[in-house]
Amino acid sequence: AMSAAIGAIITVAIRILFLGNNP
Repeated sequence: AMSAAIGAIITVAIRILFLGNNP
């Protein structure tokens, strides 16, 4: 359904993980 929203959430989550690992 809201694949765009899900994709955005996943992208943000991945970015947060990378930012958390690489300050």
